[in-house]
Amino acid sequence: MEILSVKNLTKKYGNIEVLKNVNMHIQEGEIYGLIGKNGAGKTTLIKTILGLTEITDGEICFWEKSGKNNLRIYNRIGASLDFQGFYPELSAYENLKVFANIRGITKKNAIDEVLEKVGLISQRDKKYKQFSLGMKKRLGLANAIMHEPEFIILDEPTNGLDPIGIADFRKYLMKISKEEQTTIMISSHLLSEVSIMADRIGILNNGVLIVEKPIEEIQKSNRKYLKISVTNVELTCGVLEEIFKVEDYEVIDREQIYIYELQMDKKELSKELAKHGVGIMEMKIEEENLEDYFRKLVEN
Repeated sequence: MEILSVKNLTKKYGNIEVLKNVNMHIQEGEIYGLIGKNGAGKTTLIKTILGLTEITDGEICFWEKSGKNNLRIYNRIGASLDFQGFYPELSAYENLKVFANIRGITKKNAIDEVLEKVGLISQRDKKYKQFSLGMKKRLGLANAIMHEPEFIILDEPTNGLDPIGIADFRKYLMKISKEEQTTIMISSHLLSEVSIMADRIGILNNGVLIVEKPIEEIQKSNRKYLKISVTNVELTCGVLEEIFKVEDYEVIDREQIYIYELQMDKKELSKELAKHGVGIMEMKIEEENLEDYFRKLVEN
């Protein structure tokens, strides 16, 4: 079943078109990764989906019903955004108690249970203003899942978390997705994390959703390449083209080149570069990942 359907969505601020004819589809039980550069329109898209900002044109449907002015639908959704609305002088427990009362949550021990899930039970009585950024993110997640929503929307949820915190967070999301069929949408710039968690990827670029594909389909299209890091990219390109007749390669930066013609003799390349005074810092076979795929799309 389709949990979210965004149809021809456009959002303008004055004459500036921030979102342009966006069409998005999220299926029940999947983890959907929304990725894009800063300023691509990810947060604006999330705000329109949550009804926090008016759309200029288009339609947003949840569970195949229009989300416009439908408060019952939003009770089935949990969200964690950069702005959480927590009270600095209240403790973690007290802040969640406020939101529990607003939502009408009556389940006994619901707050302690959710604080345990996000690893904040030992900090339940600590004031919010004393929290680190990572702890604030965890409390935001706790607030998003406290009412046991069917659909969770998270905007840059791992910002401020250390590597262990990110791994724990990832493990928890994948667990509830698999075991409870919770549908999750994550907006993030950490492409490596998204590629591990997501079932499907949406790529937003300059307000346009340019790709929406299953992660498996993207992975199947990945190519292997010879990654070389050298002291002189220009000379290396000349050697590749003039001596080895290589055409299928890509300059990544001032030191790195990806060579896709893998039949080339690496030892002979090393010798030839040495003859031309080019030092090799690294040479190894790698495979394209989500970051490579994303970079090619947004830079073309």
